[in-house]
Amino acid sequence: RPETIVPLAAMLGGYYRCRGWNEEGAPTAKKLKQLGIETLGTEPTVPLV
Repeated sequence: RPETIVPLAAMLGGYYRCRGWNEEGAPTAKKLKQLGIETLGTEPTVPLV
């Protein structure tokens, strides 16, 4: 039903901002500091696969 279609892509940026994430869906430096895990984004990462 067309009247129930929600424009999720258009709403995604606002959702990310509300969560403290950047436009790619990753937490911002400010959010990481707020959570007490600011080193999370600065250390080298290892692929999970």
